[in-house]
Formats: sequence, structure tokens, C-alpha cells
Amino acid sequence: MMMRAIISFVALAALLPVSATAQTPPAYVDTHVHLRAKAEALPAALNVAQAAMDKAGISAMILEPQPFPAETLPNKHDGDDLIPVTRRFPGKFWVVSGGGSLNGMLLSTPPQAVDEATRQHFRMQAKQVAQSGVKGFGEISVLHLSHFPSHPFEEIPADHPLLMDLADVAARHDMPVDIHMDVVEHDIPVPAHLSAISNQPRLNANVPAFERLLAAKPQTRFILAHAGWDPIGHWNVALSRRLLTEHPNLFMSLKLARSGAQAENAPMDGDTLKPEWRDLLTTFPDRFVIGSDSFFAPEKAGYAAGWTDFNPGLYGLMLAQLPLDVAQRIASDNAGRLFHLTSGPATEAGTQAKFNAWDSDGDQRISAEEWQGPPPRFKKLDKNADGFVDFDEFNVTPPDAAPPRPAMPMDKPQPAAKDPAACDKCQQEWHSCMVGKAGFVKQRCDEAMFRCQNRCQ
Repeated sequence: MMMRAIISFVALAALLPVSATAQTPPAYVDTHVHLRAKAEALPAALNVAQAAMDKAGISAMILEPQPFPAETLPNKHDGDDLIPVTRRFPGKFWVVSGGGSLNGMLLSTPPQAVDEATRQHFRMQAKQVAQSGVKGFGEISVLHLSHFPSHPFEEIPADHPLLMDLADVAARHDMPVDIHMDVVEHDIPVPAHLSAISNQPRLNANVPAFERLLAAKPQTRFILAHAGWDPIGHWNVALSRRLLTEHPNLFMSLKLARSGAQAENAPMDGDTLKPEWRDLLTTFPDRFVIGSDSFFAPEKAGYAAGWTDFNPGLYGLMLAQLPLDVAQRIASDNAGRLFHLTSGPATEAGTQAKFNAWDSDGDQRISAEEWQGPPPRFKKLDKNADGFVDFDEFNVTPPDAAPPRPAMPMDKPQPAAKDPAACDKCQQEWHSCMVGKAGFVKQRCDEAMFRCQNRCQ
């Protein structure tokens, strides 16, 4: 989470590349957003975020408190501060929590000092967070490097007993845990560009303990934040591939900010998605979400309202260089399933993709045999009682029943492509649309998108 110069609203158009504005890729959910404001100024900061997301065509944002230390800071807040201010924009903003409360408890409690009374108190606090209306736990720091004087250095072992307890509570409530861990694969001296701040002189390897956490809590879904933004140089594609292969409960959120990170491990080379990253994303299409780590701040004395690390055009460029079904999953479908975003600004394309996931034989209707959710929900969706749920019935969710949650990778594998030849052809058409190739208009793009969804999922 690096401090960046605050960018004014008039610069938003400059953030969107011509190719991304000419033909817009799938709208995406940004799963990792912060408000930089004191509690009383959070509504004003949210206005800034709402205006920016509408201009950029972002469908929803998930707000989370920073991984605050135990001591009180001017901007410290948690989910109970964020939830009330988001009610003005139903379906636009969701909240995860714990960064302003549980994170401080983790940091202030050495592992060897944890006794049963401490664990009971922590579990009670975590349960209260889970029952407060939030969508997950975060942002929880395992290693948080300092990048400027007022930026805290934070470190706990990833297999801390209280973090193990948090994983249990998260699994019980089917909520993900969003982890900030600047990846250190082996012990090293602190890099020179980080040595003059408040960081420790040596950085301890944290990957082994993180893998112990993943292995010990297989029913808990963990999101390792800031994939693609590596300030140390250890978090490369090969490590991501190994971790995702060996730990099916691990997910990653993509951060494409270009400053403060090692360029060799970034997904984008200028405006081009690197081949090794394209291969990683297409190999694990259900394991990535977008999480920009953007900060939105209200106007205050001497500063205009604005944001840091907000570059929606860059995410659009990345998505446009992926196969359609992969782009759709990373843009919004994975976030919807991971955080249970059962209402709000789901696009019709996203709904169609979910419908296709249930429609295993591709006949454009879901039978009782294909349905894997609770039978009462099937009956409510089947309005004409013909024993099938068609798309129009699926697209209008009964008010007293949430739509069925498509399975995540740790539940069941995704279906293979139904017609590879047709899939390749329609994806080529879609890519021509996305890069603004002459002769392709929005209606043609939309038609190509739906053909791909029907043939490739």
C-alpha cells in the first residue's frame, strides 16, 4: 500500500487508454479498496470512490480497512464504520472487516503469549465481525513493509495461533480471509530501497509458515492480496503457480500498480500482458480476482479530493488480452462466488455465465438433475412448473431466495469447453472487438461475447 500523489478527477480520462475506452472489456468488481479518511469523513471519501467507479464502468467495489496496528491512528476505522456509509449505494459497495480490530490484536499478541483466555476473546471478536453483515475478513497483515515514514512495518508468523483461530471462524461462516503478505521466500537483508524507513534490517522467510496455514485450514479460503505487485522480487509466476497448484484453498487478487514494485514480476509490460502471466491466469481462471489496493480520499485543506493507485484502464487492457471466459471469471464471477455477492450490479453477461455453469448439457435450461442447490430454490425459480429453469426464470431471483452459488474450484472442477473450434473462432471475434478493430461495433461485440459463453463454458 504505497502512498502515491493524489490524482484529481480531471485526470480520470487520461487513465483510460484509447483501446480500453473504444470497446470496453467486461465490467469488473474491485475487491480491494480503501478509504483514506477519519471515521467522520468516510461518507465524503465514499462519494469520491462512487464517482470514480461510475466514470470507469466498475460494477462494484469491496471496501476494507487497512491492516491497522494496535495503536490508535487518525484514520483508523473498521467494518462497523464502513457499513453504515455504504447503505446510500446499495449493491455498489460491500465491506470486509477486521483490519481495524483483529489485525491489531494479532500484532500485539506474540504467539508464545497466547493462552486459552486470549483465544476465547479473539474468537468472540472474530465471530462478532462475521455476524456484522460483512463479506469477509481483511485486511490482515502477515508482513507489511513500510514504504514511507508514517507507513507501519508489521509482521507476524503466518501460522500464528490466533490466525489459525480466525481461519476456523472464517470457514464456519464461509467467508474468505484477505491476507497482506509481502512475499519473502527465503531470509534476506532488507532491500536497499526499503532500508531507510522503519523496516527491520532482515526479512524472514514467510512462505513456509503461510503454506502451513493453508494446509492446516483446507476449508478456509485465503486471498493473497497484491499479486503482480512485488516490492521484494520473490513473488514470481513460478511461485504463484506452485502455490496455486498445491493449495486449492488459495486465491490471489491482482494489483497492477506500476510504482514501488519489481518490474520483472509485474503482469503487464507497458500495455501488454506478459505471456507467462497470460498462461498463469488461463491455467487458474477461477483463482484470481481484481484488487487494485486503491485509496480514495475526500477534499481537505490544501488537497483536492482524489485517489491513489487507481488505474482502471490498465485492468481493462489486461482483461481484453485474455480469453473471454477467463476475463469474465476474473472480472466479476470469481468475486461474486468468493464473497457471496448475491445481489447488486451483476451484469447480464455475468448472470449468463453463471446460468451456463449450471446448464451442463447446453440446452439453455436447467433440469432438476443439473441443479445442485437446495430443491426449494429450484421450485421457486421454476415459475411455470415445467420441471426446468430457463434463463429468464434464472435471471429474476425470488426476493426470499438467493441465487444458487456456483461451485468454487475446491468444490468441483469447472466444465471443459464444449466446442473448441467454435470457441476459438468466437474468441477471436471478441478480441477484435476489444482492441477496437475496424468494422466491429458494440452490438457485434455483445453477440460474440454471448456466443463464446454458450460454446466455451
